[in-house]
Amino acid sequence: MKKILFLLIFALVATSSFASKANSLPAVVPQPDGTMLTVLLQGDENISWYTTTDGMLLVKRGNGYYVAQVKADGSLAASSLLAHGPAMRGTEETNMMLLQDKAKFAKYSSKLLGQSGELPVTEWTNGVTRKMKIRDDSTLFPHMGSPKALVILVEFTDTTFTLPDPKASFNDYLNNETGNIVDRGHGENRNAKGVKGYFKDMSFGQFTPQFDVVGPVKLSHPLRYYGAGNDNMSRLIPDACSAVNDSVDFSQYDSNGDGYVDLVYVIYAGHSESEAGNSTDDIWPKSGYSDFGTFDGKKVYRYGVNNELNGRETSKNKLINGIGLFCHEFSHTMGLPDIYATSGAPGYNKDNFGMEFWDLMDGGEYVHSGRFPTAYTSWEREVMGWMNVDTLTDTAHVVLRTIDSKGDSARSCKIVNPSVKNEAIYLQNIQNKGWNYYLPGHGLLVYRVSYASDDVNFADNPNNGSRPRIVCIPADGKLGAIADYADDSTPDNYYADMAGDTYPGTSNVSSIASFTMYSGDALDRPILNIKEDGTLVSFDYLGKKIPSAINSVMVKDKATDRIFSLNGMLMGTDKTRLPKGIYIINGKKIVL
Repeated sequence: MKKILFLLIFALVATSSFASKANSLPAVVPQPDGTMLTVLLQGDENISWYTTTDGMLLVKRGNGYYVAQVKADGSLAASSLLAHGPAMRGTEETNMMLLQDKAKFAKYSSKLLGQSGELPVTEWTNGVTRKMKIRDDSTLFPHMGSPKALVILVEFTDTTFTLPDPKASFNDYLNNETGNIVDRGHGENRNAKGVKGYFKDMSFGQFTPQFDVVGPVKLSHPLRYYGAGNDNMSRLIPDACSAVNDSVDFSQYDSNGDGYVDLVYVIYAGHSESEAGNSTDDIWPKSGYSDFGTFDGKKVYRYGVNNELNGRETSKNKLINGIGLFCHEFSHTMGLPDIYATSGAPGYNKDNFGMEFWDLMDGGEYVHSGRFPTAYTSWEREVMGWMNVDTLTDTAHVVLRTIDSKGDSARSCKIVNPSVKNEAIYLQNIQNKGWNYYLPGHGLLVYRVSYASDDVNFADNPNNGSRPRIVCIPADGKLGAIADYADDSTPDNYYADMAGDTYPGTSNVSSIASFTMYSGDALDRPILNIKEDGTLVSFDYLGKKIPSAINSVMVKDKATDRIFSLNGMLMGTDKTRLPKGIYIINGKKIVL
């Protein structure tokens, strides 16, 4: 088995967590004055905030959304003004919006999270961080074989399970391998398969986790005791474990004998705070680690939590949650980092993009309401030791099938940067079938990884900082995050633009002249004659020189400060950090 190195972070007092991305699709919410307002929720459990469709910062207070005031330290506070959409906004409200210092808020958010673009390696010692070597973390959940995880169903004094038989429903939700899930009246069969089936497919049968479901148990506190906008896992996890202690032998969940329970996962009654419009009393899905006490001689350390029901609390149809959130958080417990930018800045600078729906660890957890989460990328499967990705070295005609297909063609390949260690261009065939059935596009997906596959650290956040380290190279030259489409009332334009990411794609792009790497240097390894024939993708690797891939870059009008390389790679917004060369700004070639 391939050994993967992960960062070991000791949490002596604090609880560290890694949360799911907010579902940033627009939501229409009622205001206390009877008006309706379209809002977007951005960020994650660590930093989250609301905006209107035209970018006004909001603070949710009770059942209302108020114009935010940016305080001297950059944090947000609710004003006394109830927010309205652009067409209904008064002069006082408009003026207060103009006074919002979004740059200060972005700086505050990033500083609060301690983010940088240099992938700091830290260890917590009495609250002080210091650099340390990345090492093997035996407390991570195993990612080979059939290890067992303990899943506790939890409800509260004021919030109980809607599902009539939650244990049966979540046993299928977690352990189904084949699909055809029994519908018990709350959309259980809308999930393509269970979580076990997802990871069996991702690992080609090498990883089939077993989830032992216990409960439900009712805790002696209301939901807000554990949530209320400041989730308290130091209360929830010990209380859940204590509630099942008499019926569960925790010593059966230490597969490697290191003294730690491999994983305790709590599924709680009700909805998620990560959905726009839901109560701040709700808990935000997350995973992490801390010292939660000892049960049956084993330390409870690594945990995950997510919700029972899908979508908005106001929905009349109460449906079981999609498995995407669980798959995302469960992947954290095995060591994978978030691929989206977790700092506050990207929502306003629009200069830091990741993989969006193309990756489970970005927005792929929400595809088709999380019921068809995006399949692992070839890079992620390589990291987990589930597959080898072929390296292209010589001139070749390459035919790619999808990763999960059977046949003689290659499943994925990469172009390694000979000048920089741990940097490569990955090429992967995406088709609308299986787990990727509901993705917005198909064809050749090309993405750059400037991040060591053998030193993955679940706390890295590789796409924070001024430039992303894992990023799609779009065929149409149009990079975008869902935050770019805040002024749209529906996600249709976002989906349409994502459909242009793959090759040949909606723009019929059949070649890539060169690739701009993280440093800004060009990797002169052209691929030509990109074709899609049925479910196969083919191209010619290396060949004669071809013109630059783009002459201009299409971006949303409000992102006018973004800088692109000649082949469409986003380089950020800071000219001072770029090497000398020719770049595209506002559709014009600029020499720096």
